[in-house]
Amino acid sequence: MDINEHAAALRAEMKKAGIDMYMVTTEDAYLAESATDYWRTLRWLTAFSGTLAYAIFTQDRAAFFTDARYIEWSSKQVKIDGVELYDVTVLGADYYLEWITTVLGSLGQSSPVFGVDGRTITTARKELIDEALKRVPGASMKNGEDLMAGAWKDRPAPDFKPIFDYPVKYAGRNRSEKAGDVRAEMARRGCDHYIVCTMEGVVWLTNMRGRDIINPLFMSHVLFTPDCVKLFAEISMIPEALQRDLVSSGYELHDIDDASAEIAMIPAGAAVYYDVYRTNSRLSSAIPPHAEVVRGFDIINDLKSIKNSVEIENFKRTNVTECVALTRFFKFLKERGAPEGYTEYQLDGIMEEFHRRSPEFICSGSYPAMCAYMANGAMPHYNPTPDIAVELKPEGVIITDVCGHYFGGTTDITRTTKLGPCPRYDDDIRKDYTLVLKSISALTRQLFRKGTDGAYLDSAARCVLWNSRIHYGYGTGHGIGSCIVAHEGPQFISETSYKKEWAFCSLPIKPGMVMAIEPGVYKSGRYGIRLEDNLVVVEDTENEFGQWYKFETMSYLPFEPDLIDTEMMSGEELAWLNGYHAKTYSILSPHLDEDERSWLRKMTAPLSKAE
Repeated sequence: MDINEHAAALRAEMKKAGIDMYMVTTEDAYLAESATDYWRTLRWLTAFSGTLAYAIFTQDRAAFFTDARYIEWSSKQVKIDGVELYDVTVLGADYYLEWITTVLGSLGQSSPVFGVDGRTITTARKELIDEALKRVPGASMKNGEDLMAGAWKDRPAPDFKPIFDYPVKYAGRNRSEKAGDVRAEMARRGCDHYIVCTMEGVVWLTNMRGRDIINPLFMSHVLFTPDCVKLFAEISMIPEALQRDLVSSGYELHDIDDASAEIAMIPAGAAVYYDVYRTNSRLSSAIPPHAEVVRGFDIINDLKSIKNSVEIENFKRTNVTECVALTRFFKFLKERGAPEGYTEYQLDGIMEEFHRRSPEFICSGSYPAMCAYMANGAMPHYNPTPDIAVELKPEGVIITDVCGHYFGGTTDITRTTKLGPCPRYDDDIRKDYTLVLKSISALTRQLFRKGTDGAYLDSAARCVLWNSRIHYGYGTGHGIGSCIVAHEGPQFISETSYKKEWAFCSLPIKPGMVMAIEPGVYKSGRYGIRLEDNLVVVEDTENEFGQWYKFETMSYLPFEPDLIDTEMMSGEELAWLNGYHAKTYSILSPHLDEDERSWLRKMTAPLSKAE
């Protein structure tokens, strides 16, 4: 079946179910960014291979919504006849609601029906749609309709993988201590039951990891009750000894599909806590009407965003390990990748070889790695596949965005590498690269007061580019999980207009938060430039003006000296760069052989302005 046949199959299921409009998202029942094949319904339906989008179908229209990272990419992939593509970064995060009400109201139905698989949207999104549907006379929602089950005839089964213990020497606290921390916070927030929908929350809480998706997670939910912690997972994938330890730690083990039924049995008078942004609408809809609902930011998301001292030390050590692997990779890329005609897609296998040299490496955080050469680099989250990957040439630049999951933590690092001269764009590339370097330097060095939120900090990086009338359409910085995911909330560094459901720029940035910052320049049809480092927030000093915080860099990897215009840099910026490079060589060189050290020495040599 081709893509239009897939759309026809969905429309046939809509007709059978009496649904006039249907939404399909990139999310799964656990609100994960990158699901297993069973949950890649939007990819099957539209051919879109990115991580964030949703499509809405009627019998004669199809609308596809994504953000600035993916809008150009989606125009190349989504080939459904007559599809309407919308960039929510430009139109606003809630523009799809206007589309729903306008189109549904124009169908001429007396009682139009909107459908969605309630497992694949947050409670917050369901409530927004419910409110929007009030503007359409007679409209209603069916929130439990998995129409893809009928449309996708050869849909793969869920692919459960073995679940393994995550040692306390990496986690810093055992699973009983973490459950105690959660219960203390539940009491403070006035609840005795708590729904944990996301895999991220479950793996942090249980000190277990898996490989059900590309990240070290396993499909699961948790329900806290006054008496126990109910874990919903594929129990056969948990070793028996680990099952016994869970039970002795106060857990009840349940089948993965039993969460809604267990939630429905919550007794009268119970106070049930959940986060509308972190709980799918199927689970929240199961809460019985006789229970008291308490809503707020997810408890575990708040707790795990502040890393303990053990986690931070492991993060620092892991960043060294990752940067050693990436040093070897970038040396290979410059010396052999382009001259020997490797494709963007083939670079993933090379990178994996370097990663696998560490016994603590678990898996990459994206497959394939985000290697984007020249014009493909203008699509911020471009992922090469064998059919679209282009061959490298010894000219121009390539963006390489690498996520690695290690027992000691997760890393998310990006560099833009010069492969050779490109006379058509060389001057512009050098200028834009230097601007991005100045941007990442500005935020890295920025001091800020206690209480400062991500929207304020975003401007420290973005204004450098704005002063050259350049803009990038995504958030500047995001949290990173401890061997969980590369994109972790709830903290976020972005413009207030750039909205997420898993992270919020209105929240204060606090000590112990691990962040990635990644400004960039993207010029459609020409090239892209992005630089990304990992940092941890630490205390600076306290004076009569308050408590001050700062960023401490954890990832040290050389920038591209051939792309840096030192004349554009201030003395302070140049001192920061040379200090960064000196520390890079000092940290990484003991782990390299003589040939690798020689290459790194050249890449980190001090730079100066022309005399």
